[in-house]
Amino acid sequence: MIRTSRRHLERASAAQYTLVAAVLLTFFAQVGVASAARSNPPEDPEAFVVAPTQLVAETLEEIISVLQDPTLSPATRRQKIEALAFAVFDFKTMSKLVLARNWKKLDAGEREEFVAQFKVYLSRNYGSRLDRFRQTEVVISGARVEPRNDVTVFSAIADGEYAGVKLDYRLRQRSGQWRVIDVVIEGVSLVANFRSQFREILSRKGPKALISQLRKKNQQPSSDPSDERATETGS
Repeated sequence: MIRTSRRHLERASAAQYTLVAAVLLTFFAQVGVASAARSNPPEDPEAFVVAPTQLVAETLEEIISVLQDPTLSPATRRQKIEALAFAVFDFKTMSKLVLARNWKKLDAGEREEFVAQFKVYLSRNYGSRLDRFRQTEVVISGARVEPRNDVTVFSAIADGEYAGVKLDYRLRQRSGQWRVIDVVIEGVSLVANFRSQFREILSRKGPKALISQLRKKNQQPSSDPSDERATETGS
């Protein structure tokens, strides 16, 4: 059963956790999203957060229907959920945040390839675990305007093994469209942890070497397609 409440308390369920469940088991360092200059705050913060909150809720509703469709094979289910998730994640902004100053060291083609390889890397490492979390209930509890007029949508797992774990989505608006730029689990930023994971190869060999390493990782066949294990990118 999915809980509801007033205004910003939207419907959600297992799907919200499936998007980031594997990250929970892997990431522990607590670092925030890179700071940005504060834009002029919205005149009506309460109204401002409605659209991003709605986007998260509606996406979750679509993902739930896919998760609970008994006619779909695991591979088809994963493909459909990935398509829904990819439509609301801003991988270019996430890539900029992950690479930080290294982003400027890449030309336009290299930036495009990093974004593409990073997207595949996320999918290969975490997408195969979706079926484990169909019955988990997650409740969206509100939203807050952040610096640069980003919006964080707050939620928590309501039942199961991870009951009480906080899952928050940070969204940014570009050209009138809201997109997810980070997921924060119990105060731990997905973007910051990827930055930490890639730090060694970036400092020793640079961003071009990281692209090459991601490409190699993404081309490797999975030993078990039904239960891929996340692997760190190394030298």
